[in-house]
Amino acid sequence: MKVDIIAPLSITIPVNALIFVSANIRPDGLSPPEVSYYIGKSDGDKIIKDDTDLCLYLLDKAHVALVPGSAFGGVNYIRFSYACSKDDLTESVKRIKKALEQLK
Repeated sequence: MKVDIIAPLSITIPVNALIFVSANIRPDGLSPPEVSYYIGKSDGDKIIKDDTDLCLYLLDKAHVALVPGSAFGGVNYIRFSYACSKDDLTESVKRIKKALEQLK
């Protein structure tokens, strides 16, 4: 099931209890579900070297806890639990989007 919470960010909800954040968050409009676009980007202080760095960056800047896909063999993916309300998901997506917009 695909949930469009905030354009252009969309989330694909698999059968299991984790979400892949789709690369529709990428400014170039490509949609494979991975975040390699952000590898090598910086907010001026921190350079994102891998999916783990991106998760730590988003924890620090967006206050959203994510799991790097590399922890499950999916390098350059990020995952998070959706065991919360739609309002909480919407707020977390807004925070993630705002933090990602700071990476150049």
